[in-house]
Amino acid sequence: MKISSGAINFSTIPNQVKKLITSIREHTKNGFASKITSVKNTHASLNEKLKTGKSSSIEFALPQKIKDFFQPKDKNTLNKTLITVKNIKDTNNAGKKNISAEDVSKMNAAFMRKHIANQTCDYNYRVTGAAPLPGGVSVSANNRPTVSEGRTPPVSPSLSLQATSSPSSPAEWAKKLTDALLRQKAGETLTAADRDFSNADFRNITFSKILPTSFMKRDGDIIKGFNFSNSKFTYSDISHLHFDECRFTYSTLSDVVCSNTKFSNSDMNELTLQYSITTRQQPSFINTTLKNTFIRHKANLSGVILNEPDNSSPPSVSGGGNFIRLGDIWLQMPLLWSENAVDGFLNHEHNNGKSILMTIDSLPDKYSQEKVRAMEDLVKSLRGGRLTEACIRPVESSLVSVLAHPPYTQSALISEWLGPVQERFFCPPVPDL
Repeated sequence: MKISSGAINFSTIPNQVKKLITSIREHTKNGFASKITSVKNTHASLNEKLKTGKSSSIEFALPQKIKDFFQPKDKNTLNKTLITVKNIKDTNNAGKKNISAEDVSKMNAAFMRKHIANQTCDYNYRVTGAAPLPGGVSVSANNRPTVSEGRTPPVSPSLSLQATSSPSSPAEWAKKLTDALLRQKAGETLTAADRDFSNADFRNITFSKILPTSFMKRDGDIIKGFNFSNSKFTYSDISHLHFDECRFTYSTLSDVVCSNTKFSNSDMNELTLQYSITTRQQPSFINTTLKNTFIRHKANLSGVILNEPDNSSPPSVSGGGNFIRLGDIWLQMPLLWSENAVDGFLNHEHNNGKSILMTIDSLPDKYSQEKVRAMEDLVKSLRGGRLTEACIRPVESSLVSVLAHPPYTQSALISEWLGPVQERFFCPPVPDL
């Protein structure tokens, strides 16, 4: 039987894969085992056809990247052969399954890669079966004999085996994640092992280049339930992605571009976000924990879940650093209160609404005690810096706009220090004529 398909509706791919498997099973009954042995991209037209006979082929339109998906050892041979399902007689007559779960997964994954091919022309994925001949010899549709000697002909390493081996480069990790997300997007229920990307390496990966655009759209696809603990994201770009119920514990997210990235219901404990929160469209943290995580002074923490701090030591960062506690989060402070530090940390009117004052104040009112405690530590640091009136004057407006309001007015320490600042701000001295 010969079946060909033209333009494919990829939203129905799982059903098409089932039809593909059913067709092959019908043709390879009586205890024969089927194996995929090779692949070729061809430009055959795909018209509706139906033909009966002992030789069958099933064709579907697929993208160029299918070639690379099968990772053959010899690319030259690849371009000259077909994906061939050969019927090898079961010498033990044990009635083996014609198509293994491994092959089903391989075909399904191949179809899913259409989403990231980003190409307009289609290619064939051709499966050709041949009736077995005496002596363990089978002939494919292109009439090339293969002597099997009662055994399945050698095949390239299976994708299931490749999936179990740990990727060795950021590009391989990115490909593995892309494949898992496309399977999840297609409706497949992933196991915990499928979603385990602990100790992964995504350094220098721009995720918008490897994922479908639907993952970057507002209210688009979500990266849900993945484990990224102990992983490296340094110098990567995860902008506009939504991570939900994900785990990033002990990961490195320093120098990451995370413009408008959303983290929800996630575990982001014990990690580093140094130099990552600097964009105008800041990342958001919704019902997310950041225990012992190092946060820069420009973050918006409006959706963070705070807990009581433990006795952990401050994080160690290159170049050193001072930190204050904001609940169980570590908040960056300057080494010295220089003129630049005063402007960078305190002057949100000069820095697109970002400052350590705004970071602390962004917490919900239910964390009032934690907010006041952190502001008191900030004031103590400013007093210890022995800043002159001239140094404070450029940021008086920013200080008053936050500290002159509840809950900070309830602190005697803050009010005492802020009094002279308010007086100078509201009643500036008259310059001498």
